[in-house]
Amino acid sequence: MWWSDRCVLALCYGIWLFAAKWGITSGEKARQRFLAVCLGLFAVMTIVGLVSLYNVPGTVSTTDAGAGNLGDANHPHDQPEHS
Repeated sequence: MWWSDRCVLALCYGIWLFAAKWGITSGEKARQRFLAVCLGLFAVMTIVGLVSLYNVPGTVSTTDAGAGNLGDANHPHDQPEHS
């Protein structure tokens, strides 16, 4: 999972650097403000990515202690409830 936050960080830093090099953010104060925006974007994207990883079946198991179930039809938790 460490690679995902590195990719998001590289993306956000790239956006900031692009804006600084091409003169979109002119002045030191504008660069600092846009850096804060990019860091906020990094935080939001990292949290969304981690939450999505925890919600994918089979990636993180809290009930089966790492059984690695990817939706097996014979698994008791995946069976529909009968009335």
